[in-house]
Amino acid sequence: MEEAIREIEGAIDEVRAELGRVAAKKHLASSRLMEESRKHEDLGEQIEIAVAQEREDLAEAGISKQLDIEAQIPVLEATVAECGAQETELEGYIRALQAKSREMREELRQYRDFRVQTIPSAGDTSGDARSDMQQRVDKAGSAFDRVIE
Repeated sequence: MEEAIREIEGAIDEVRAELGRVAAKKHLASSRLMEESRKHEDLGEQIEIAVAQEREDLAEAGISKQLDIEAQIPVLEATVAECGAQETELEGYIRALQAKSREMREELRQYRDFRVQTIPSAGDTSGDARSDMQQRVDKAGSAFDRVIE
């Protein structure tokens, strides 16, 4: 039972590591999105200056760069949104695994308490006590199997 709890805690650590990677990816995409938006605005100003100075070649180059940026912005926005959804999902997994870990710890505590209560009456090894204990062990095992799945 303790090994099952340790495995769940290991899974929690793995999910947290993945959550960190997703958060970093989201941060990078957000930073890049802000940077590209800033470049787009700067190019707009530069295009206006180029048009005012009748430098059509510079204006065309600026417009071309703006179009490239406009094509990248939706991709970056989608990445940020996707990462946000992944963060929410991973946080939910962490909460679920933590709840399962607490539940399993409580079951282990109850099992130990049960053993302490039944050990003094070891001469009285009734089938009910064994079946109750076996049911608890089976329940903990099936809970672990569900988490692994």
